[in-house]
Amino acid sequence: MVVDLDRDGSLDLAVVNDFCDDISLLWGNGDGSFTPGNRLKDERLANLKSLTFGDFDRDGLPDLAAVAKDSGNLAIFLGSGERDFPRRFLFPLGPGEGPTLVRQAELNGDGKADLVVAKEGGLALLLGFGEGERTFRPAVPVELPLAGRGSPSALTLLELDGDGKIDLALADHAGNRIFLLLGRGDGTFEPLPPLELDVGRGPTSILAIDVNDDGRLDLLTTNQEEDTLTLLLNVTPY
Repeated sequence: MVVDLDRDGSLDLAVVNDFCDDISLLWGNGDGSFTPGNRLKDERLANLKSLTFGDFDRDGLPDLAAVAKDSGNLAIFLGSGERDFPRRFLFPLGPGEGPTLVRQAELNGDGKADLVVAKEGGLALLLGFGEGERTFRPAVPVELPLAGRGSPSALTLLELDGDGKIDLALADHAGNRIFLLLGRGDGTFEPLPPLELDVGRGPTSILAIDVNDDGRLDLLTTNQEEDTLTLLLNVTPY
């Protein structure tokens, strides 16, 4: 993840170390090089999988959010604006939830950072309070018809239909398809069950990009099991 964490005008790096269960911080020097910094670790975070950033307590400073698959926890590391994250809070998502991906967006129009977490069987939506320890409301589950009850292998937040509201695209690795959920702008999504689009075998990532310069975001998937790409053109009228 690339973000200016210490507000010195240079981009820094935050990297999830899967096998070490910690997060490495590398401070940008402004010339393309980086200085290794401290590592963020918590014994309650087993099998760290994904990381994002946002201002979760609304103090104007970048914070970090990470999910750990085996312990089923979401962790929030609150930034000081310096080169440390002295406060952290854990939000248990529940036993067997197996969170694997986390993304930040503003989902309900209140100006507070929200989170979308991909987990076993679907998603968890966490709407922001933005008030210190009361950073998020309780997670709201969204069940998806994933093949084998796995978790989404990719999660992209984008704007698909021109209404200015955040939409979701998710990959189902075992089902060889992606799901589309359109945001209502109030922290909920439709339709349920979601729209389904077939892609190649084993999709592992989704890129939102306007490939034909028509002003609409199209979708490109990488398909691991057959070493192909699938291009889906957005023909939504707006």
